[in-house]
Amino acid sequence: MAAPPTLTVLHSFSGSPGDGATPWATLAIDANGALYGTTRQGGAFGKGTVFELAPPATGGAWSETILHSFSGQNGDGADPIAGLVLGGGGELYGATSGGGSFGKGAVFQLTPPAAAGAAWTETVLHSFDGTDGANPQTGVILTPDGTLYVAAQSGGSANFGTVFALTPGATGGAWTGTVLHSFTGPPGDGAYPSGLLLASSGKLYGTTLNGGLDDNGAAFELTPPTATGGAWSKSILYSFSGSPGDGAFPIGGLVFGDHGEFFGTAEYGGNGGYYGGGAVFVISPPTHAGRPWTEGLPWSFPGDAAEGALPTSGVAITSLGVLYGTTSIGGSSTSCAAGCGTIFQLLPPTSPGAYWTQHTLVNFGGGSAGRFPMGGLAMDPQGTLYGATSGGGASGYGAVYQLTR
Repeated sequence: MAAPPTLTVLHSFSGSPGDGATPWATLAIDANGALYGTTRQGGAFGKGTVFELAPPATGGAWSETILHSFSGQNGDGADPIAGLVLGGGGELYGATSGGGSFGKGAVFQLTPPAAAGAAWTETVLHSFDGTDGANPQTGVILTPDGTLYVAAQSGGSANFGTVFALTPGATGGAWTGTVLHSFTGPPGDGAYPSGLLLASSGKLYGTTLNGGLDDNGAAFELTPPTATGGAWSKSILYSFSGSPGDGAFPIGGLVFGDHGEFFGTAEYGGNGGYYGGGAVFVISPPTHAGRPWTEGLPWSFPGDAAEGALPTSGVAITSLGVLYGTTSIGGSSTSCAAGCGTIFQLLPPTSPGAYWTQHTLVNFGGGSAGRFPMGGLAMDPQGTLYGATSGGGASGYGAVYQLTR
C-alpha cells in the first residue's frame, strides 16, 4: 500500500503590517521552485500583498518576501483575489478586484530588481472604469507575444462582465486595452466570468458563474477574428442546469484533457441537485459536427459534506489524467462548523464505462494546519502539490502548504 501523503505548512501569514493575510488564489511556481502568490488582505496598508516563498538550499525553513503591498491609493490596486502568472524575464502579472484609478480593479506588472535585495517595481498596466469591465477575480493569461487576457467579473455593456485584452506598446509605451466580449446574461449568454483558458488555436475558453439557459452558469468559447480589426465571436458550449446529475455555478475555470475535453468544478449542484455539495465536471466536444457538447460528472460531492463540499477553484491534471483539487469546506474535521475543507484526488476509469475513483488526501483541521482552502493546487515537475488556506495557520491569517505524495 502506498504511504499516505504528507502535508507540510511552509508559511503561516501573520497579517498587517509586516505580512499578508487571507490568501485566496492558486500559487505560481518558477523554475527554481519558488512560489508566488497574493493575499487579499494584510500588508503595509491592509489592502493585500504579492509574496514570494523561496525554498531552502538544504533543509531548513522556506523564506518569505513581500514583493508589493497594495495601497488602493493613487491608482494602485487593492484586494487581489486572483493568482499570478510568470513572464519570461521573471516579471509577475496579475489583477486586483479593487483599487486602480476608478476603484474597480486593475491589471499590474511587478518587475524584479536588477540588484539582489532591492525592491521590485510595480506598474499598473490598466485600471478598469466599469465600461470595459470591473472587479477581475481570476488570474490573467500571458501569451508568447506578451498579450494579456483577463476576465472581469462585472462591468461591461450589461454589467455581466467582460473578457479583456491588453497589448503591450513599444518599449516603455502604454498598453492598449480592448474588450473582446461583454456578457449579456441569461438565457443567451453567460454572466460573471470565472476563468479563462487559452488554446493553441488562439481560442479562449472559460466559464461564467451565472447565465446560460437556466442562469446556473455556462461554458463558452471565444474565437479570434480571421481579419485584422474584426470582432471575436462567442459560442455557448454548455449551460448548467443545477438539476440532479448536473453542476451549478462553475467557478474555478477549466483545464484541458487529452481528447479535446475540459475539466472544471461547480460550486453547487451534482447528484444531490441544486443544493448539492458541488461537483467536478467534464465537457466534451461533439463526435459529429453540428451536435451539442456534452457534460458529465466524474465526481459529485455529497450533501453531507463528508468528502468535502463547495469547491471554489479548478482542478490540476497530470499527464496520466489524474485530477487533484480542493473543497473550501467539508471533510471529517469538527473544528469548523461545516468542516474545514479537503484536498481530493480523482483517478480516471480503467475501462470504458467504469467510474472515476475518489480519494480524500487531506482533511484540514483548522488550527496551525490551516482551514478553508479557497484556491486550487499548483504542481511542480516532481508531482508535489502546493496550495494555500484562507484561514488557520499559526496566527489565524492563512497558510501556504506542501503536499508530498
